[in-house]
Amino acid sequence: MTRLVPQYRRLPATAIAFLSDNLLATANGSTIDIYDVRLKTSVGSCNVFDSVRIHGIVARLCDADSRSVEFLVFGSKQWTVIRIHLDSARVEPGTVFYVDDWIKAGHWVQDDKQAWQVALALAHNQVLVMD
Repeated sequence: MTRLVPQYRRLPATAIAFLSDNLLATANGSTIDIYDVRLKTSVGSCNVFDSVRIHGIVARLCDADSRSVEFLVFGSKQWTVIRIHLDSARVEPGTVFYVDDWIKAGHWVQDDKQAWQVALALAHNQVLVMD
């Protein structure tokens, strides 16, 4: 019988997202950890919120030639956009924004001019779209 052996931390992950074929972002509480799944190592960590648990990570490539990923991170009534450089796993934290209601889901959307925006679905039947 084969036994599964954990390769990384044993913490409850509240959100996960692949940033590339080999980089995985996991949220544990208010911190995002980045792992290289091929090398089976941790390559970076970033505390996103002060005291809010992260409930969603939505990644998108910055452009076709880019070696960086932007991802929307949200939890409770807070959200931010963070950029990760894939070559170095360097994290550029963004400004934390607050809304008046609980964020249930977040997505990247494009406007008529193909500019990226953040859409947030809130708990009481509202959708906010931000530049």
